[in-house]
Amino acid sequence: MLTNGHAEVPDDELLRRAQKLIARHRAQIKLKAMNHEIRPDPYEPLVRLAQNGDEAAYERLVARHRDKIYSRAFSMMRAKNDAIEFSEMAWVLGWQRIAQFNGESSFITWMTRIVINLCLDELRKRKRSQEEPPQPPQPPPRWMP
Repeated sequence: MLTNGHAEVPDDELLRRAQKLIARHRAQIKLKAMNHEIRPDPYEPLVRLAQNGDEAAYERLVARHRDKIYSRAFSMMRAKNDAIEFSEMAWVLGWQRIAQFNGESSFITWMTRIVINLCLDELRKRKRSQEEPPQPPQPPPRWMP
């Protein structure tokens, strides 16, 4: 038995209350899942055109999402020039790999993941280069006076 404020509550009553709360919580989750609409990606037609080699369609996708990708790069790199460089790299890589986009996520989610991965790779590379101990100076060759 546990004490609940002023009165003692039997263990079986606590268990019953916990089960009731769990059942109510599960019902709420199911209700939310049933009410959740899966919205199609509004840019899917442009993505399909780009996957078929339509550069103009891809340029429209870039124009629409350029700021989001730049913002993500800037939030990670904290430098304007780096953000520009990595967002541009992401767009080039996106074009090169557009055929691999399978639509499991939205196009912008896919592009965001590309820029995040590029930035993370660069940040790891920079960290490794900072962690490498400086090399001690080499002694001059024995033949030098």
